[in-house]
Amino acid sequence: MTPLNMEFVRKIDAKLLQEDIALFYRPECVVIEWLKVNGYQEDFLSQYYRELIIEAKNLYLKKHPKGDFSYPPMFRGAAAIGDMVYPVNIHVGYGEYRLIPLDLIDISEDELNEVLRYDPEHAYHAIYNVCDVYDFGYGANDLITRDSSASDLLKNALSNIHATSRVLSDSNNIEGMIQISLVAIELAFKAAFIHIGYGEGFMKSELRHNFKKMASLLVKERPLDSDKQVIEVCESLPDLVGTRYRPSELTRLKMIDVAMAAQFIAAECTRRITDRNLAAQIAQQTGFPRIYKFQK
Repeated sequence: MTPLNMEFVRKIDAKLLQEDIALFYRPECVVIEWLKVNGYQEDFLSQYYRELIIEAKNLYLKKHPKGDFSYPPMFRGAAAIGDMVYPVNIHVGYGEYRLIPLDLIDISEDELNEVLRYDPEHAYHAIYNVCDVYDFGYGANDLITRDSSASDLLKNALSNIHATSRVLSDSNNIEGMIQISLVAIELAFKAAFIHIGYGEGFMKSELRHNFKKMASLLVKERPLDSDKQVIEVCESLPDLVGTRYRPSELTRLKMIDVAMAAQFIAAECTRRITDRNLAAQIAQQTGFPRIYKFQK
C-alpha cells in the first residue's frame, strides 16, 4: 500500500477546496479517499483509522501551519462579564446529561472563580447569556431539521449571532457588531412570525424594521413570563436603519449590551415556537430571576 504522503494530500485537497469542504474536515476526507484508492476497507472506529487521521493532520499542518483543525462547536455565541466578552461554545449533545452553563464559557478557572467570589451577580447574568445561546441554537436547529418555513431566516440569524461573538471576542473595535446584532434580531423575529403563519407581505407593510411592533406582536401571539423584558429591551435598541449609515455613538458597554440583547431576543423568539427554554429552568432552580436592562 502506498504510504499517505504530501503529494496525495495536495492532490485531494485541491478537489476538496473546489467542493467547499471546510479545512477542519479535509484531513478525514483525505484519509477516506486514500483508503478507497488503495482498495482498503477500514473500521472508522479502529485505532488504525485514528492513527491515519493524525498522520493526515500532521501533513496538513505542514501545508497550513496556522490552520485550525479542531471540530467547531454546533453553535457559538458570547457571554459578557462587565466589559469583557467570552466565547460560548455549544457542542452537540444526545440523550440525558447534566448541563452546567458556566462550563460552556471559554474562560479560565481562576478568572471564573474571581467572578463567582466577588461579582456573583455578573456570573448569573453570564449564565443567562449561555442559556440564550443554547435555547436559540437548539431551538433554531429543531425547526431547521423539521423543514420549518422559517429555516432560511433562522440559518442566517445563527450565522449573525456567531459573527457577533467573533467580533466581540477578537477586537476592540466592535462598532460593526451593532448592525450584525440588529439584523440577527430582525431575522429571528421574522422567522418566528413566518413559522406562526404570517406572510412576507404583512411583515414588509406592517412591521418593516420596527422592533417595538415586532415585540408587541410576538408577546401577543405567544406570551411568556418574559414578555415585559422583551418589550423593554426592544424599546431600548438602536435604530437598525440609522446605525447602518451613521456611527452608533454608543459606549463599549452599551454595544456589548446590544450584542447580548440580540442573543436574548433571538432566544425568546425560538422559546415561543419550540419547547426549548433552559433559561426558565435555571430561573426556577436558582431562584435568581433574569434582570435585563441596558447599561446607563
